[in-house]
Parts: sequence; C-alpha cells; structure tokens
Amino acid sequence: MTSQFTNIKSLLSRLTAESTHYYIEQKEIASKESFEGHTIYSRFKRFDGQVTETLLEQHIKKDINLAIPLDSNSIIFEYAGEHMVTFASLLFHIAKEFSIDNLIITDYSQEKISILLLLDEYNSNTFEEFLRKTKNLLEMKFPDEWQIFPKRNRPEIGNLLNLPREIIELDTF
Repeated sequence: MTSQFTNIKSLLSRLTAESTHYYIEQKEIASKESFEGHTIYSRFKRFDGQVTETLLEQHIKKDINLAIPLDSNSIIFEYAGEHMVTFASLLFHIAKEFSIDNLIITDYSQEKISILLLLDEYNSNTFEEFLRKTKNLLEMKFPDEWQIFPKRNRPEIGNLLNLPREIIELDTF
C-alpha cells in the first residue's frame, strides 16, 4: 500500500493548506510554555501566517526544519523500538482492512518512525473501528514503544507535525 501522494510538494501543500501559523526549528531554545505544572521547552519558534512556497522549498532543501500543529483531521503513530518494520507493516495491514489508503510515513530514522493518517476522507465509524483494532494489536505486540499524537494533555508545541522532506514508501526500509 502506498500513499496517494507521489509528489512531496503536493503533500506539503495539502498538509499546510489550513494552517494559520507554523513553526521553524531554531538552534537554541526558542519557547518556554507552562502547562499543568510542568515547563515545556522547545526549539521551535512560532510564526503567524500561511506557509509559503519559499518556506516549503527551504524545508525540502534542509535549510530549515518546518513544523505545523496537528489538527483534528490527522493523527500520528510514532514508534521507537527495535521492530520498526514490523510496526509499520502491521499498521499498514490494518489500514488496508479498513480501506484506509492514506497512511504517510513522515519520518524514519534508526531511532523512530512516524506515520501520519489524514482523517478527513473517512467517516468517524470507520476511523473509530480502525483506531480501536490498531490500539489493541499495538498494545499486545509493542506495549511501551508506541504513541499516538496529538495528545490531549499537551500544549500545541508538544503536538507538532515535523513536515516530511520526501515521500517514503513502506518497501523502502
């Protein structure tokens, strides 16, 4: 199963179309936010306005690291462990059962894999069933190595989508 996006620019345009602000990673701590008795430090600095073509080009060329807040129309499955291929394959297999075909691998490294699911194309019943089955299987196979974002108990700065720089296919890794 592959993403419906074959061009990184079309994917980035789709992801940033509704954003009224964005974040750019800085070399040093750029923001500090108190939330529920904790202080959260971030190297991402907030900028108001739409993401421009120039910013997207700079991001793709790795001149900047661009992020946007996760909205209610998307979630990220993140896994950090030894079995990334198994995790991703399982997630894509479950999605296929529910005719969900827009899982997008947004980040893949030796430390973690992040997979984005855009929800606005699916009815809530399909998504809820998919999510329930996925959570149950992931809890059984990988009890401590995965997370789903956005987290309701985090401020926006803790629920950012680091934009991908390329389309990563499941069979790439």
